[in-house]
Amino acid sequence: METPQEHNKRQVVNVIRVILIVTAVLFILLAAFFVFKVHSEGRMALREAKNIKLALITADIEMYGVGKTIYAPEHHNGLADGVEEKLQRYAGTSEGITLLSYNRTTREVAMFTYTTPHYLVRYEYDGVQENWTVDYMWRIFVY
Repeated sequence: METPQEHNKRQVVNVIRVILIVTAVLFILLAAFFVFKVHSEGRMALREAKNIKLALITADIEMYGVGKTIYAPEHHNGLADGVEEKLQRYAGTSEGITLLSYNRTTREVAMFTYTTPHYLVRYEYDGVQENWTVDYMWRIFVY
């Protein structure tokens, strides 16, 4: 026969077990949600960067007709005058784009970065293969 103290003790242990299990499940669900959110927003940033690449190609075709190019290494973002407006019109954004490398002979975008508040998308083309890299940026501290 079980005494009332033993019965109460067993109930407390069972309640603690349930609380620990619920806490562990909530932690796992929260971690899974965070990973899913970061991954899906990263895909969205990649999609925007691919639209920017197409907009850069379109702007380059337009500027070829007037004997100019989209690349201006003397500017802080590497874009020639008027290209930001074209990117805004074609891709819907002109913020966070830096054209790092451009092949003038083949008129191809060789490298650019696209920065959003939480992601950095980097495009590289070596003449054979395209490489896209999406990085999640997490601010550690500000001082």
